[in-house]
Amino acid sequence: MPFSARIVIITSLTLLCAAAAYLMVMRGPALLIDLSATASRLMCL
Repeated sequence: MPFSARIVIITSLTLLCAAAAYLMVMRGPALLIDLSATASRLMCL
């Protein structure tokens, strides 16, 4: 694999992980509330 392609892949994965971490920190509680509401609808609780 060429060096430039390796750099692009590593950079893309790093940015993707950083974006996921940012969303979990900023929107974590809202995501958990939405997840619990969806689970309760799917399981008919």
